Amino acid sequence: MGTPKHREVDGIAPPRTSRGRRRALTAIFLATSVVSGMVGSASIATAEAAEVTPADRQEVLELWRNGGPDTKDDAAAALAGTDADLREFLNTGKDIAAENDLRISVLRMMSSGGRGMKLAGNDVLEDGSVAALEEFVQEGWKKPYEDDLRVRVVQMKASGGPGVKEAAEAALQKGTVEALEVFLTSGWRKPYEDDLRVRVVQKLSTGGTHVQEAANAALDDGSVDALKRFLNNGLEVARARDQEKATVTELVERAEAARKRAEEQTSAAQEATDRALKAAGEAKQAAQRAKAETEAAQNDAERASSAAGRAATAADQAASAARTAIDAAAAADRAARRAANAATRAANASSMAGQAASRAYSAASAAATDASKAAEARQAAEQARGAAKSADKAAAAAKAAGNAVKQVAEAARSAASAAQNAAAAGAAADAAGRYANVSEYQAQRAREAGARAQQQADRATQAANAATALADRASTAADEAAAAATSAAEHARAAATAAEDAAAHAGEAENAAQQATQHANAAIDAANTAMDAAKQAQNVVQLARDAETERIRVEKQGAIAEAKTAAASQQKEQSSAEWEESEKSRVSDETRKLLNAAEAQDADPATVVNKGRQAAVNLITTGGPWTKRAAQHALTGTDADVRQWVNQGREVAAKQDDWERVNYLADAAEPKALREAAKNVLDGSHAELEEFLKTQTYPGEEDDDRLRATQILAGATGPAVKEAANAALDGTHADVKEFLETGQYDAREHDNRINVLRIMDSGGRRLELAGQAALQGPPVFLKNYLNVAQHLAKKRDAKATAHAAEMQRLVKRGMEAAAAAQRKAYEAAEAAATARDAADEAAGYAQQASDSASQAADYAAQAEQSAQDARNSAERAQSSAQTAQNAAASAREDARSAATSVAVATQAAQEARSYSNSAYGAASRARESAYQADLDAEAAADAAMEALRTATAKQREEERQIRQAIKNGEAQQGIPAKKFENSTVLAKVNGKCYLNGVELPEKIGTGGCLSLAHDLDIWVGSRKIIWGILEQNPEEAPQRLLLSYCVEHEEACGSELIGKLINRIGLKPSVAPKEMGLGISRLIRPGLRLLGLQLRSKPQNVSRTPSRFRDSNLPNFRNGNLLFRHFMKHVRNIDIKRGGKLVIKDPGGADMEELKSLARYHEEAQKLLAETPPEGVLDGTRAADGATVRFDPETNYFGSKKDGIIKTFFKPDDGIDYWNDIKLK
Repeated sequence: MGTPKHREVDGIAPPRTSRGRRRALTAIFLATSVVSGMVGSASIATAEAAEVTPADRQEVLELWRNGGPDTKDDAAAALAGTDADLREFLNTGKDIAAENDLRISVLRMMSSGGRGMKLAGNDVLEDGSVAALEEFVQEGWKKPYEDDLRVRVVQMKASGGPGVKEAAEAALQKGTVEALEVFLTSGWRKPYEDDLRVRVVQKLSTGGTHVQEAANAALDDGSVDALKRFLNNGLEVARARDQEKATVTELVERAEAARKRAEEQTSAAQEATDRALKAAGEAKQAAQRAKAETEAAQNDAERASSAAGRAATAADQAASAARTAIDAAAAADRAARRAANAATRAANASSMAGQAASRAYSAASAAATDASKAAEARQAAEQARGAAKSADKAAAAAKAAGNAVKQVAEAARSAASAAQNAAAAGAAADAAGRYANVSEYQAQRAREAGARAQQQADRATQAANAATALADRASTAADEAAAAATSAAEHARAAATAAEDAAAHAGEAENAAQQATQHANAAIDAANTAMDAAKQAQNVVQLARDAETERIRVEKQGAIAEAKTAAASQQKEQSSAEWEESEKSRVSDETRKLLNAAEAQDADPATVVNKGRQAAVNLITTGGPWTKRAAQHALTGTDADVRQWVNQGREVAAKQDDWERVNYLADAAEPKALREAAKNVLDGSHAELEEFLKTQTYPGEEDDDRLRATQILAGATGPAVKEAANAALDGTHADVKEFLETGQYDAREHDNRINVLRIMDSGGRRLELAGQAALQGPPVFLKNYLNVAQHLAKKRDAKATAHAAEMQRLVKRGMEAAAAAQRKAYEAAEAAATARDAADEAAGYAQQASDSASQAADYAAQAEQSAQDARNSAERAQSSAQTAQNAAASAREDARSAATSVAVATQAAQEARSYSNSAYGAASRARESAYQADLDAEAAADAAMEALRTATAKQREEERQIRQAIKNGEAQQGIPAKKFENSTVLAKVNGKCYLNGVELPEKIGTGGCLSLAHDLDIWVGSRKIIWGILEQNPEEAPQRLLLSYCVEHEEACGSELIGKLINRIGLKPSVAPKEMGLGISRLIRPGLRLLGLQLRSKPQNVSRTPSRFRDSNLPNFRNGNLLFRHFMKHVRNIDIKRGGKLVIKDPGGADMEELKSLARYHEEAQKLLAETPPEGVLDGTRAADGATVRFDPETNYFGSKKDGIIKTFFKPDDGIDYWNDIKLK
């Protein structure tokens, strides 16, 4: 494939007309021959010097056919005008229009191209010359186009997956434009699909339940659209649902875990409470024992005190007696004192032990209810034990003192015996004193010693006796004190043990109560955690619902916008006449007025020609195939040809169009009786043809119509259709026909709208969304909603409802867990309060626990209801899915049936166009031959008409012979050979169908031969076929083209046909790859084909004479580019920004749209700003810049110029006020 001439771009190959390719594929770029030829010619004579020939008119017609928007408009005006108008267009108008179209072409190329194309196009527009524009349209676009291709491949490589990256790199390594184009048109597809599947599988392996379900559905479908829908939208929705479920599940699990912890903590709190109660009881028992022991210790202390008192008295007495005992009683006195001291210490020790025991009791009692007193109880116990030890020591000392007193008493008795001896000695002494012969002095001394001895003896005896008695008493008291001290020590030790025991139990009770409180607090924390988790789950669900609401809102806006667009499109389509309508009914009111004026008996020749041409221009757009060609033939001829067309030619063409329509009914109408009636009228007059097309009457029609109306009534579901059907059946045949043709559809639309509203009110948000779109769209949207869309929407709603119910179930489960946790927490708090002996607090917690239990039961019931709702919604979703699938299959069958009817009608129109082209081609050749024979215009017109009549007669005779052969059994009824718009050919021979020469099996998918041919032809027209691949092997080209279609439309072709094709040529890559949806078309389609222009080889010797405004002495814009920009802004309402970006200037419309063409805009600007101001125009010099400014109050036009250059020309909104605001010199 060569680079500029034969390279196929965006699936559209350069023209190769000899190969008979479809018309839509015969052009890539602007017809530079048309454009260049329109941009002036130095050799063209002026209007005053040259006669307009049919060749001139043919040239203008070709410009109308192939030119851009401005060229088409101006050419139509020239064809409808006078010879001078046409000559003016050829001399100058076409140049201006072509230059304007060139700029539009560049702008469209910039708009559809990449950055390189935009920059290059902007440079060309800045240059503004025709030469630069032409060069860019012919050759200049190629380099930026190639650069943009390379950039786009690099971008796709950067953003694509592994497969796309590899394929893109291979294309870049080759480096040719063809390699880049192949990659962008088809090379990316297979690796892209592989990458899509890899991505979906990756999501499947790592996603949650909803992601896996959606991914599996996409993989099961297998189509690229399904994979893209999953990755672009389905994945997000599925992830959101998985995330919602995971989050809610996690939060619910957290709530349930918190519930479990609350139960554990509650059990621990109850165990601790039991231990606290047991410990408190044991502490109480210990305190009671301590009290008893303390009381016993107190009694021993009193005895000890009494004995100590007696011992002290006895000791004092003993000491007094001992002090009176002279030497003999001294020891007894000292012993008695020691005994008294010991008894006193024993008494003190007993008292201290009693006090210590008392303190131990108090401490134990305090510890029984307050663990903080346990330490004091232990300290009191230690003190009691210390006092017991002291009491033990004192008892031992008292006992030892008692023993000593006893020994001293023995000594005292010995002293008393000595005293007696002393008394005897005294008596002896006294007796000795009485002895005779004793000197008086000695006798005196004896008598005195005896008396002193007797006295000491008496005193000693008395002292000994007293000491002995006191000693005995002291010994007894010491013994009693020792016994009391020992008893007090024992009781003190017992009190200490009891106090320690009470302290120990008191600590245990407090610890248990503290543990109970701690566990209760932990249970409350767990309950709070559970409730927080449940509330968070509820928030997550609400956020998900809010996000879903926003998605539905956006989807709804898009659906309604698409529906409105479809409604507007259908309304536009309905405004054009149906194929079966007669040619007369297709003529607009405007055209009818022109024809009436031209056909009037008193019309002068000039009026006939003038009005006839204007009518012909209208009919080349709106007429049937024959009428269009007849109008074109008249417009390219002389005045005589126009008169011939007005008088005869238009009627002949209209009759032939109507004959073609009746012929179509004879081939394809239902029922058979209608076909037969059509055949019978084919040989009738034009009036008969028109009447048949209007009424389509046939024998038995009324019965059939009434039967159809009755069937419609029987199948009607809405009141409006029933009412209309009944009214028609009660009326005349005309009423029935009106019902069948229009009434039933109006009534059904009314019923459908009511049903849609009813269904919308009964369903979910997606059902309402689809219903709103249906109500905004054309009637077919209502039918589709009722048959298919509502079931799909119900399925989506049911799935969404099931998911929402599942989420609610989880939330309620979390709430149930939280309430249960709270119940356990309050039970724990109640137990802790019981341990602390807080009865009121415990009662409050008990009530809260009861309330939480009731709440948990409510949540459990709600969770079960949500689960049931989820199950019900899932069942509804499944049911709706099956219903939708069945309805969709039925709808596809209906659509295919309708498509078949359209295909037959379209084919009939195509055949009529083919016949008319052939016939008028013969007429044109006859006219040309007449000219060459030097016949006058009238004779040439007559010759052309005769050739036309011959051609039409020949066609009718051929059709008659075919029908007769079928009737005689000499040929098969069916389609001899039908050629569709995009060159698809279907033939039927002996019951077998041949599509582009490929024999079709008897069973081909869901439709028939004609339906398949029609769909294939539409597919060929809508896709970018890589013809170069097919040309490499012409023999298998038809099979490969059909296989490429069948691979994408398996249902239409069927497995048998696909299998046969694969067996013949193998499974090969498609020759019509789909677009990736990533903006490829804007790169490989520069946009010129959108202008409806054809690319042809550049003609030789074409002069590039500048447009007329460049040579004029009138004021002008600085260059053509500025003129063009101003024109687009004020006439077309398009503001051209830098870079070629087109922006709508004013939503209210252009301010000078009445000027229509660039030439008219330029002419009016020059007229206003001419050297001399036109009459009535306000003129002045602007103070700000010295520019000449003018305002025409009549037209409201304003313009300015400076140094002969037009600066502005527009229509201000505020008119005269705008002028008055300008400061003039």
